[in-house]
Amino acid sequence: IREYQHQVKVSNNTNNNTNTNTNNQSIELLDLGSGCGRLATYLSLCRGNDQMPWNVHGIEIAELLHSVAIQAVKRGVQEKLFMWKTLSLSNNKDNDEDKEEVTTLPQNNNNNNLILYQGAAEKWKLDVLSHVDIIFAYCTTWKTCGFSQEMTAMILHNEWSELLASSCRKGCIVITTDRALDPLYGWE
Repeated sequence: IREYQHQVKVSNNTNNNTNTNTNNQSIELLDLGSGCGRLATYLSLCRGNDQMPWNVHGIEIAELLHSVAIQAVKRGVQEKLFMWKTLSLSNNKDNDEDKEEVTTLPQNNNNNNLILYQGAAEKWKLDVLSHVDIIFAYCTTWKTCGFSQEMTAMILHNEWSELLASSCRKGCIVITTDRALDPLYGWE
């Protein structure tokens, strides 16, 4: 699987140095299994402000869905809803040679970032999972260990509970749709 990272700066500031967020605080949110990027794009456009911007990350394993998300963002750039901060089309996420800087005149009023990654979640544990505050996972189709009578829910397969427990910072909130993380790994 080829891995890509795309970063879009969502701001109404034409000068990137005019961020009024002087305390460098932001909310870091991850849409795990971001598909074609609808939730991540929406949040980057509609949440946050100059004092508390949101850095919205989306990780999608399927290259086709990820490419649909990138095409939608490119349309947003053409419509002047976004401006490119960084576009990395590298097969190696540590290689900065393939980054392209593009700016346009954005229309929204925040200093959010939208960063879309393509590849398996474990490939991004240091870059993304280790520093997010909130993870949303629409995990309806993900593997499970079966139904827990005690939790009255399907329990996500151990690979997810273990990966998130070992990668996420303390206090990270994980929101799942209809499956729960396994409490054996410290999830409440």
